[in-house]
Amino acid sequence: MVQSHRRPGGRVGPFHRSRQLRLPRPSGHLRRRAAKHSRLHQPEHRDQSRPRAADGPGPRAHLPRPARGVRASVLALVFPVVIGTVAWYYLFSNVHGGINYLLLQAHLVPESIAWLGLGPLPMASLITVNVWHGTALFGVLLLAALRSVPADVLDAAVIDGARPVRRFMEVGLPYLSSALALGAVLSVVGTFGDFAIVHLLTGGGPANETTIVSTMAFQIALRDGALGVGTAAALSMVPVYLVVLVFVVRVAARQ
Repeated sequence: MVQSHRRPGGRVGPFHRSRQLRLPRPSGHLRRRAAKHSRLHQPEHRDQSRPRAADGPGPRAHLPRPARGVRASVLALVFPVVIGTVAWYYLFSNVHGGINYLLLQAHLVPESIAWLGLGPLPMASLITVNVWHGTALFGVLLLAALRSVPADVLDAAVIDGARPVRRFMEVGLPYLSSALALGAVLSVVGTFGDFAIVHLLTGGGPANETTIVSTMAFQIALRDGALGVGTAAALSMVPVYLVVLVFVVRVAARQ
């Protein structure tokens, strides 16, 4: 027995209304096309000739990989100044520092010296470390320039009776002028932009006594948040670099 879903009063119940709102069923042709389409997208019907990400490594796997030890060598090239400066920091330390230990053991000073404290000692310490780092570059440049001196010129000076000091001043030094000029330019430029030594040893202190342009630009741009002012402070040294470069080149050209 089929119950009627029509309520008293001729109104249609909610179940009957939902049946009336159903969409019409698709025809047989549409059902066959849908079934064929679903079979084509099954795994066994896919085109196996097309590469997929799950079939194997992608194009990135075929890129050349860095050899072993490359990262370690890059670190050795990037951090020599930092490592050397940290070593100098512990040498200058007034607490178990190497320099103070030697001075105390030799009874040259009554107590430890604050090399990085107040007064002129912090700037003197920075100059010492900077000169130490630049000595190797100057040595290589001068050695290369000395090897370029012609041997016959030196032999002629010896035959003429010139002593070693005179041979160096009148024969060797003119050949060293270009190397000295290059070393001076690199030293001046490196000193103005020597951020690592100042930042690691003193941080610009105490009381900004050892602050240079690079550390000042760092403090303004990153610590104070004024990126534009810090960039302008860093770029303000470019004219100084150019003036020093022109001066050194002219002096070397005259010689």
